[in-house]
Amino acid sequence: MKLNPTDIAGLKPQPKPFKISDGGGLYLYVTPSGGKLWRYDYNFNGKRKTLNLGAMPAVSLDDAHTAWRVRSGAVDALQSDHQAGSLLHAYTGSRSNAV
Repeated sequence: MKLNPTDIAGLKPQPKPFKISDGGGLYLYVTPSGGKLWRYDYNFNGKRKTLNLGAMPAVSLDDAHTAWRVRSGAVDALQSDHQAGSLLHAYTGSRSNAV
């Protein structure tokens, strides 16, 4: 479910922190004190990682979507580079890209 500004404005703090998903690993983390933090969960080398994108209202919904698109593309590229490096290492016994 994609979040919209009305959904976000209606979020009230609860005794425990909670997450509201925006899809694709992007979510809004709401703290008991009322803080709203944009975070992005992704996998890298088989491990789950979390990237903090910033707090509301300094980082708007549109800003969070833009950062998510850029970061998710970068993670995909890094993952591909890492896999290519691992394959090169398995083939040549070296992690160097030099011929």
